[in-house]
Amino acid sequence: MYAKMDATLYKSRVEKMHLQASHHEDKIRGAAQGLAMSYELYSLLVFADCASEISRQAFYQTKEGGVQLEPSFTSDYIQGELDYLNQLQRTMEREIYEARLQEEIELRDSAFDQIKELVNDLRKYFAEKFLVLQEKIKKQGEEVKRVCEAAHLHEQQITEQVEDIKRSCDAMQTFVQSLRAKEPSSMDGNDGASEKTVDDMSLDLAEDVLDLDYDDDQEIQKEEPIVEKKNDDERAQIEKRMEELKAELTEKAHVPKRRIFGVTHMRAEEKFMRCAFCNGKGVHYSDCCPHFITVKERASRVRCRLCLDTLHTTENCNRRRKKCFYCQQEDHHTALCDLPEKIQDLNEEYDELEEMLQEMDIPEDDDDKDEPSTSRRYQEHRKPYNEDDDGTDESSTSRRYREHRKPYNEDEDDGDKPS
Repeated sequence: MYAKMDATLYKSRVEKMHLQASHHEDKIRGAAQGLAMSYELYSLLVFADCASEISRQAFYQTKEGGVQLEPSFTSDYIQGELDYLNQLQRTMEREIYEARLQEEIELRDSAFDQIKELVNDLRKYFAEKFLVLQEKIKKQGEEVKRVCEAAHLHEQQITEQVEDIKRSCDAMQTFVQSLRAKEPSSMDGNDGASEKTVDDMSLDLAEDVLDLDYDDDQEIQKEEPIVEKKNDDERAQIEKRMEELKAELTEKAHVPKRRIFGVTHMRAEEKFMRCAFCNGKGVHYSDCCPHFITVKERASRVRCRLCLDTLHTTENCNRRRKKCFYCQQEDHHTALCDLPEKIQDLNEEYDELEEMLQEMDIPEDDDDKDEPSTSRRYQEHRKPYNEDDDGTDESSTSRRYREHRKPYNEDEDDGDKPS
C-alpha cells in the first residue's frame, strides 16, 4: 500500500487535511447561524413596519457567490455541504487508522530484520568456530597417525634386529656342526666341551642383546625425568597464565563484542548521518565502520575524541559527554574504545596457550627433532624481549605472554592521539 517508511508522512498529511475539513465545517456552521439571524432580524423589521414583505422577498431572491438566499434552499445547501464534509472526515479517519497500522507493521518488520541479522551473525560466528575446531581435530588426527606410523616402524626395526640375531645364531650352529662333521675323531673326546662352548656363545650373544636393550632403556630413563620435569614446569606456568586470562575474561564477560558490518540497518531519521571515518552516508554507524577497524587507525582520522570532529580538539569540544557503550567511561567516543580489542587479544592468547598445552600431550618422534617442538616454542615465549629486535621472529602471543604479569588498565591510552 505504501512505500517503505512513507506511512508516517502520509498519515501527517491526512491529519492536516482532517483538521482543515473540521475548520471548514465550523465556518459553514457559523455562516448558517449568521444567515438564520439575518432571517429573524428581517422578520422583526417587517413586523415593525420598517420593511415591507416585498423587500423581504427581494432579499430572499438575491444571490451571494452563486447561492440563492431563500431560507429553504440555503438550509438544504448547507446540510448537503455538512454531510459531504462529515463523509470526507470519516474517510480521512479511516486512512489515518490504516496508516497507523502500516507504521506498526514497519516497526515490527524492522525488529524482525534486526533479529534476522543477529541470527545470521551468530550462524557466521558458529561456522567460523566449527571450521577452527575441524582444523584442530584434523591436525590432532595427523599427529596421532604420524605417531602410530613411527611406532610401527620402530617395531619393524626391532623385529628385523631379532631376526638378524636368530640368523646369526643359526649360522653359527651350522658352522659348528660342519666342523664336527669334518673332524669326527678330534671332536669325539671334546664333544661335551664343544656343546658347552656353543651354548656359552649363544648365551653370551643373547646377553649382549639384552645389555644393548638395557643400555638404551637406561639412557631413555635418564633423559625422561629431565624432560618430564621441564614439561611439568612449563605446563604449570601455562596453566597459571590460562587461569589468569580466564579470570580476566570472566570479569569482562558483560562487555559486548564490537560488530563490524559493511551495511547496517539504520532508522529513517538517521539516513542523513555520515560515518566519521570513511564519510559514508546512511550506510553504517561510525562504531561499525569496516574500512577503519582498529582504534589506532580511527584515532588518526579525527581530532576530537568526544564527537569525532576533525576541526577542533578534545579540549575545545562543547558537546555533552556521554558514557561509552563498552567501558561506561566518558572521556572518549564509543567508536574509539579499545576495550573490545583488548578482550579479543586476551581470547586469542588463551586459545594459543590452550593449543600449546594440547600439543605438549602428544609425544615427539625422532623424525620430528628437526622441527620446532612445543617445548622449544614455549621457551620462545619466555625469552626476554630485545628492544633491538625488529619483531619478525616474535609472535604477538609471545609478547603478550612475556608481559602477562602486567595489570590490566582500562584507562590506558587507546591509540595515537590525533594532532
